[in-house]
Amino acid sequence: MEKQILQVLTKPKQITQIAKDLSIERHTAAKYLEKLESKHLVTYKTKGKSKIYSKTQNSFLEFFRTETELSKNIKNTLKEVTDHISIQTKDFDIIWSNKTSKKGKCYEVYASRKTKCPNCPADKVIRLGIENESEVSSFGKEVKIKPIKDSNGNTIAVLEIAKKTEEK
Repeated sequence: MEKQILQVLTKPKQITQIAKDLSIERHTAAKYLEKLESKHLVTYKTKGKSKIYSKTQNSFLEFFRTETELSKNIKNTLKEVTDHISIQTKDFDIIWSNKTSKKGKCYEVYASRKTKCPNCPADKVIRLGIENESEVSSFGKEVKIKPIKDSNGNTIAVLEIAKKTEEK
């Protein structure tokens, strides 16, 4: 039933429409939607008294956007890592970081810039969809960036891990 629900969620829908599309009871649809939500496969927005359900772009990203007990525990553990870990959208918006709670464009938060950094290593990963390692000497960091892709293989975000380079 979970697979069928995901198939009918081609666009955001209310629970009553999902139940109608699948010829099931509303409470049955609610039970399965709750399971899918716990797996970060669907999300909802509240509109008045209704919930509008839609498929998530990527369960990994949704995990970092939510505040479940599990995601809080993992985020708190990752905050203890000495390397800088950051998740950013393809538009350079920070979704989560283990070293700052500031939100905004990565270049604004990390580099105090108004525009994207020249030779931005994340931009290359977003454009090409392949992993990139580089040394960003202006920040004194070695940066490894991995693409985060949707179910169609399109890069929708990046995971960036930066560690301080050793003094020579």
